[in-house]
Amino acid sequence: QNGVCPKHQPRAIADDVGVVADQLALARVVPVGHSMGRAAAIAYAGAHPGRVAGVVVEGAGGKMDDKMARPMIVAIIEFWTRSRWQ
Repeated sequence: QNGVCPKHQPRAIADDVGVVADQLALARVVPVGHSMGRAAAIAYAGAHPGRVAGVVVEGAGGKMDDKMARPMIVAIIEFWTRSRWQ
């Protein structure tokens, strides 16, 4: 897609976070992300708002192309919308 291995895409990393949380039997987590990890933390929160107690992102500034920015914005909106009504 953007020259990055599919396993290193934010959604794939977010899926890995879910696998680890399941293996450790964690009911709720606080994903912490820096750089590309911020996108993965946000993607996980958007996909699993009921399992997220909060999100910490650092280094979220700077320019980002639309292909990377749009999924992050969608995940933030999904997280906010779902968590607000749960």
